[in-house]
Amino acid sequence: TLSSGKVDREALPEPVDAPEAGRVAPATDPERLVATVWAAVLERAAVWADDDFFALGGHSFAATRVVGRLRDTLDLAVPVRLLFERPVLADFAAGLEELLIAKLMGGSDA
Repeated sequence: TLSSGKVDREALPEPVDAPEAGRVAPATDPERLVATVWAAVLERAAVWADDDFFALGGHSFAATRVVGRLRDTLDLAVPVRLLFERPVLADFAAGLEELLIAKLMGGSDA
């Protein structure tokens, strides 16, 4: 503290990024992959499992970029409509996982 009794802000340590209270961290491999891609495309430091793509600033062009990155990473045809139908990260990741399982079971990859 300063002699005036106020906090010396310059002496404070740099803030540490900590999970926000009540936020849900990505818990599965698909959720973590989607979180990484969303964070990169939307230029965000962190993305949570309960985040909505469009509430984070996502738009149709960004959705196309997300789907393109996932297609390249997973060698899987991911329809852009999946992101519009399931804009919450955990829901989108679950849909992505369903597509992966269908592909592995010999079904369509689209």
